[in-house]
Formats: sequence, C-alpha cells, structure tokens
Amino acid sequence: MKKILLPLFILVITLSQHSLDAANLYAFLVCDTHASEIEESVEEDYKNMKKEVRRICRYTGLRPRIRRYTSYRVDDGIIDAIKRLKVDEDDVVIFYYSGHGMRFDLQNDPWPVLDFEYGNRQTTQWEITQELISKGPRLILSIADCCNNFITRSLITKGSYRDRRNNYRKL
Repeated sequence: MKKILLPLFILVITLSQHSLDAANLYAFLVCDTHASEIEESVEEDYKNMKKEVRRICRYTGLRPRIRRYTSYRVDDGIIDAIKRLKVDEDDVVIFYYSGHGMRFDLQNDPWPVLDFEYGNRQTTQWEITQELISKGPRLILSIADCCNNFITRSLITKGSYRDRRNNYRKL
C-alpha cells in the first residue's frame, strides 16, 4: 500500500494544476475480499483506497464516482461495467485490483492475470487497461496489487485450481 501512495500523491499534485470544473474521478475498486488466505489484507486495501480516492477528490475538486466490487461482486461483470463506462476528456479513471493474480508461462506480456474468485474467464490487467484507454479520459491509473508468478497453464485449469485449493482447506 505504501508503494502506491507516492504515485497517488503525484496524481493529486498533477490534477490540482488544472482546471477541473465538472470533471469526474471514476474509481473501480475491485477487491476480492474472499480471496483465500489474503482476505483481511484485501479488505484493508479496499478501505485505504476508498479513503485515498475521496482525498484526491477533495484536493482536486473532481467528483467521486466510486464503483465498488468486493465479495461476490468480483466477477466478469466488472469487464462489462468498464465497457459501458462513458467518460469525458477531462475525467480521470482509476482501476485498482487487490486479490490473487498470476502469469502463465506461455503469456507474451508482463501483465498479471487477475484471478476473479467468482468469474468464469481470466482477464489480464492489460485487457482492462486497454479498454480504459479506448474511453479517452485525461488520465488513467491502473494498479494490480497481486502476485504475478509464472504458472504452467497446461498443468492447471481454473476449475482444478479452485478445487485443489478447497480440498486443501478441508484437510
């Protein structure tokens, strides 16, 4: 969390230099509070980011438009919500993900795969960032607070990973 405070501080300073009449700050706070073994830290991440977004809005005059995705809402619907998002050229968008992540050994890019606990498809942070870029806001801040370890895709599928994790918890 401390590592992102400096970039957020720089964001606040940068935005305060411009006239932001009627501009919005859209914040997608995607925090998988059901992510096994990290639930408590993800919950704290959510609280801290929500507080930071409100602080940025207070300092810059941006109107907060916070979209919260926690618990059972961390699923593929997030992608649909981002696709439906309409922004103006003076708006700012923050995408923040806290939860499990990974990177497949055959993956060609360095971006983490976001492991939505209740989703049916795997999405990379880059896919989400590209969609946000296509919207044309003034500034995008895309953060994934998750692991980015290599996993051999051929040895593990999303279902088997979840089943194995649940089986270990039952032991």
